[in-house]
Amino acid sequence: MNWNNSFKKLTTFVVVLSSVLVSCDDEFSTVGSNIIGDVNFNDSSYTAIPKAYSKRFERVQVNNLPNNLLGVYEDTYGTSTYTVLSQMQLGTQNPTFGTNAELDSVVLTIPYFSTETESTTNDEGEVEKKYRLDSLYGTDPVKLSVYQSNYFLSSFETNGSPDDRKVYYADDIKANKTLIEGTLLAEQAVFYPQKDEVILRVKDGDDEGDELDVVRQAPRLRLKLSKEYFKTLILDKEGMPELSNSNNFNNYFRGVYFKVAPINGKGSLLQFNINQADITLYYTYDKEQTTNGETTTVQEDKEFKLNFGNSGIILNGIENDFTEGILVGESVVDGLIDGEDNLFLKGGQGSYGILEFFTGIAKDAEGNEITNGEGEPMTELEYLKEQEWLINEANIKLYINQDKINSGEAEPERVFVFDADTGAVLVDYIADRTNNDNNPVNSRISHLGRITRDTDDKGEYYKIRITQHIINLLNGDTENIKLGISVSQNVNERSIRDASVTPTSPEDQKDIVPSSSLISHEGTVLYGYGENVPDDKQLKLEIFYTAAKTN
Repeated sequence: MNWNNSFKKLTTFVVVLSSVLVSCDDEFSTVGSNIIGDVNFNDSSYTAIPKAYSKRFERVQVNNLPNNLLGVYEDTYGTSTYTVLSQMQLGTQNPTFGTNAELDSVVLTIPYFSTETESTTNDEGEVEKKYRLDSLYGTDPVKLSVYQSNYFLSSFETNGSPDDRKVYYADDIKANKTLIEGTLLAEQAVFYPQKDEVILRVKDGDDEGDELDVVRQAPRLRLKLSKEYFKTLILDKEGMPELSNSNNFNNYFRGVYFKVAPINGKGSLLQFNINQADITLYYTYDKEQTTNGETTTVQEDKEFKLNFGNSGIILNGIENDFTEGILVGESVVDGLIDGEDNLFLKGGQGSYGILEFFTGIAKDAEGNEITNGEGEPMTELEYLKEQEWLINEANIKLYINQDKINSGEAEPERVFVFDADTGAVLVDYIADRTNNDNNPVNSRISHLGRITRDTDDKGEYYKIRITQHIINLLNGDTENIKLGISVSQNVNERSIRDASVTPTSPEDQKDIVPSSSLISHEGTVLYGYGENVPDDKQLKLEIFYTAAKTN
């Protein structure tokens, strides 16, 4: 009987069942003996040691990310400063503002990510709400400056094919700072996002008299801008080419730049969706109305919006001041033959880890090379493909080097695994039924386990299950790819971006970075596999399988 073919046919069924049994458990539990019985089969395990090293980025693509970061963040790696440059879009093309239009006010608004925590009704019958700010990191304020940019953001490459989309990198803002820091529109010497709801008193055309209505909004930044400046910039351009279409407007009003600076060397970081932001021009104009045959002129209230993002270009600038000896002054790609003691994972313009499995010669328990029928050494992958194993589970435990990081809340909750050459996710990601689009922190947790913490809330390890990937590899259904490991702010975000790496990186590696890592500011350090790594923390792949007894 051909056990190898029989096992391969059963593999997919058993793995599906076993994944159900182990998906909620932190430790492996065997299933082979429960399914088949222990008369003819044994449960066992195999340990594979990868070649592991880090890949550091000099430049990363930062145009039109899923979310944007603004502020200053400090961790083990050093200090990162995030700025934002965005095109503006006309709320209405070729607008008509009316007769004798006069600006009352101009307000820039950026809503924060927030969650309502309480709702009560006051004595006036008004519903008052309390909020918690989400995606705010740090407790120190920053200096915020808002500029009108003079730097033209193009959608297409000027020197390439007309169809080549323009790629912008994190350091493009720094390189063009003179143009980008154009006209100062607003400034807050001390800025820190507040969780209080915003209370506005506005006119309501349906009300009689001059009583104002109360409008309550979720937490947001509101900055008043110069009426005189925007009258000249926008209202006085009515009917002119500058406001006639998007292309003309993007060349005329080239964008808004949000710049931040630390205060006394400290700051905080805010993640937000700039597509929800706008600049609103509140104005009045003369309107004729007829009552009982008599025509009079009254002042009508109206507003005109300039929207951020949407179909426009948004850049997230990143400037790093990393600590000497972490990613600066320490080669992160030395020792590629045996791998490194540590893997450096840092979001933004940082780094991620590379794992290469089954690249060496197969050896037995005594360290002797395993040969084939012709006496030639077998590769580890060749040896494993010949085994008559039914794979129950394959997982990697990525232990955290607490001696090199600031532990606790600053540790990333999730890591992301992908094909290091193409950016594609693994088959285990696709098959993971724990996906949750509305709650990324608890999504894909069977494949990409959340951080496991000790009693002091320090991170211990991440457990990554790649069972189906290993089954497909040993069955010859997929190639032996390099795996990338990065920090992730949102494991549901699967897109990739361009990047350029350090000159010492292996030349055969394609330069990519996951978007989920780019929008993450956090970093961590994982143990690799080397003589300086504690035995119980060493990086390895464990394959749990069922095999027929040999006697």
